[in-house]
Amino acid sequence: LAMFDPFDTPELRPHSRRREVMDLVGKVFSCLFLAECVVKVTALGLVCGSKTYLRAPWNCVDMLIVVVGILDFLPAKTSNLSSLRAL
Repeated sequence: LAMFDPFDTPELRPHSRRREVMDLVGKVFSCLFLAECVVKVTALGLVCGSKTYLRAPWNCVDMLIVVVGILDFLPAKTSNLSSLRAL
């Protein structure tokens, strides 16, 4: 199930309206996660300290999601990392 690519169906051709909307929604959520990460890192600090952002395991998962989400903004020709998005 995690390896399912929702764009690998006939009705989601590369330039179809539905695919463009799904791409946009994915980028909006990536921006929201990035904004959350920036606010938390600003408030808590990144690493140095006892209660900083990367000291909590769930924040490490959030950081991984943000990093993989940022890969979505790279041009498709230079980035063939779509398998990381399944994480």
